[in-house]
Amino acid sequence: MKFCTRWLIRLLVLALLLSVFPSNTFAEEVSSVSYYPGENKQDLKDLELTLLVAMPEFQGVTKKLDGDIQTKAGQTKVIKEAVRYALKNKHKLFKTVEIFSNKRTARSLEIRWNKYVEPGLKELLKWDKLVWRSVKDAIYRALRAGKLSETTSESISFWVVEALKWIA
Repeated sequence: MKFCTRWLIRLLVLALLLSVFPSNTFAEEVSSVSYYPGENKQDLKDLELTLLVAMPEFQGVTKKLDGDIQTKAGQTKVIKEAVRYALKNKHKLFKTVEIFSNKRTARSLEIRWNKYVEPGLKELLKWDKLVWRSVKDAIYRALRAGKLSETTSESISFWVVEALKWIA
C-alpha cells in the first residue's frame, strides 16, 4: 500500500511540475519575420493605404496615421449638422444616449446639458474644421467643469459622440 501511495504522489508531483512549464518554452524562436520577399513593414503600410484610397467607400482619405484615418473637409459639415440637430432636439439625443448606454448616463448628461455641455457645443459650431475627437474633448471638458469625475466624463462624452454619429 505504501509503495502505491509513494508512486501516486510522485506521479502527481511530476504532473504538477510539467504543467507549470509552458509548452512554448521548448519551441524554436524565429529570428526575423518575413512578410513577403523584399518587403518590409513600411511597404505594407503604404500598400494598405493605397488599397484604402482605391476602395470606393474610402474616397476622401488623405492619410493614415497609427490606425486613425484623417478625412477631408466633408466631415466638418456632417459633424456641424449633427451638433446643430442635437442642440435643437436635445431630448432625442438623451434618448439615443440612453439606448446606447443606460438611463443613468442619459440623466447625468441631461442634468449638466444647459449649463455646461450646450455652451461647449455652440462654441464648436464657430470652428472652421471639426473632427469627432474635438467634439468628444469639448463634451469631456464641459462635464469636467460640471464636477464629474474623469472616468464618468470620459464615458458620457464617448456615448454622446456615438449618439451624434448615429444621428448624423
